[in-house]
Amino acid sequence: MLITFDYHIHSYYSFDSLNKPLEIIKTALKKGINAISVTDHNTIKGSLEAKKLSKEYNILVITGIELKTDAGDLIILGIDEELKNYNFYEIIDIAYSNQWLTILPHPYVRHHLSGDFIKIVEKKVSAIEGFNCRAFSISNSKAIKLAEALKKPITAGSDAHLLKEIGNGINYILINTISEEDLFKGIKNGWIRIEAKHSNPLYHFSSSLIKVSKFFLRAI
Repeated sequence: MLITFDYHIHSYYSFDSLNKPLEIIKTALKKGINAISVTDHNTIKGSLEAKKLSKEYNILVITGIELKTDAGDLIILGIDEELKNYNFYEIIDIAYSNQWLTILPHPYVRHHLSGDFIKIVEKKVSAIEGFNCRAFSISNSKAIKLAEALKKPITAGSDAHLLKEIGNGINYILINTISEEDLFKGIKNGWIRIEAKHSNPLYHFSSSLIKVSKFFLRAI
C-alpha cells in the first residue's frame, strides 16, 4: 500500500510558526495525508503533542525535530529525547546508533558543504530533501543532483510554517503496514515518489512577521 507522508511541518513551538498540533492534524487529514511529522526548530515538543492526539484522529505521527547544527539543519525522525548537542558529526553518530531516520533538508540553504560533511552524509544520512517547497528552484535542482550523486533517496519537504502549506510536499511511500518501522524502511530503500509545489513567497513573509512578533513578545 502507499502512505502519504508530510514530514517537514512546524508548530507554534517553532519561533516562526503559530500552528497548533491539533490544527496540523486536522488540516493534514482534510488533504488526504495519513502520516505526518512535526519537525520544529530544536525541540520535539510539537511532535510529542501531536503524537498524543494521533490515535484519536487515526493518523500516524512520527516524532521529529529540525535541529540546527554547526554545519546546518538536520531533520531527525523517530527521536524521543531533546538534544542539546549541536555538533553535526556527533549528532549524526547519535542518530545512527539509535536507528533514527535522518533527512538533510534544503542542503543548499544555510549549510556548510565541506568534503567531510559530504562524506558523512553519504555514509550515514538516510535521505536528502530534493525539493523544499520554500527553496528556490536552483537550490532544489542542486539538491536533487547531490542526492543522485550520493545514491540517496529523494524526499519532498513542505517546510510548512502556515497551515496552508501543509501538503505542498508529499511523499508517497510503499509500505506493508502503517507503522513507523515500515515507513522508515520504505524511505531508506527508496520506495518513494514525491509530489511537490513551491509555496507562495508571501507565506515566507508571514512567517518572518511571526518570528519578529514572537521576538518582541519575549522581550516584553
